[in-house]
Amino acid sequence: MLDRLGFPEVPVFDTGEGMKEQAIKVLEEASELVEAAKDYAEDIASFGKYDHLLEEAADVNQSLMNLVNGLASNDTLEEHALRCFGRNFARGRFDCGE
Repeated sequence: MLDRLGFPEVPVFDTGEGMKEQAIKVLEEASELVEAAKDYAEDIASFGKYDHLLEEAADVNQSLMNLVNGLASNDTLEEHALRCFGRNFARGRFDCGE
């Protein structure tokens, strides 16, 4: 298992939708990711299901980045990601090899 993971940067695009619709799109894509994960968990030997799972993860990332585009700069988003890390670290969710 990896100890660090990040999505590659993706170009964002204007969906022509409002904030609420964009947020709903993230939820829809996340739902598709859950279904793909359940399918893959039932048959982890299937490369097609593995590939589909990763495609759905990329779709979630794209829709999320489209949503936050315009809300924050990359620096601000990174700052919030680091705060999230800090909260999870404080909860003992990371094994730091101690």
